[in-house]
Amino acid sequence: MYIGQTISPMKISHLFLSLVSISLTVISARASSLETKSETVQLPTFTIEVPRRADFEVQIAQSLNELRATARTPIAVKTEIPLVAANTAEALKSAPVLVIAKS
Repeated sequence: MYIGQTISPMKISHLFLSLVSISLTVISARASSLETKSETVQLPTFTIEVPRRADFEVQIAQSLNELRATARTPIAVKTEIPLVAANTAEALKSAPVLVIAKS
């Protein structure tokens, strides 16, 4: 740099962000090096006993099983329509043939 040269805002922001990141690194390293004393706290324990499946779950499972049992077997659906296929074949037979010759 020479005397009288202005510093671009981008350089200033880059320098600022660099200083902030360095200071955060130093602070986190210092904080991790400090030894903290932690005491073990004994919390009360509770035992909860519930049935494996609630009544509503059993009812839902039964109704689902009934629906599955009454479901129809899959059927085959034809995607081609015979009338359209026949009309297309006739239209193609009666269409004039266009021949383009390269000169």
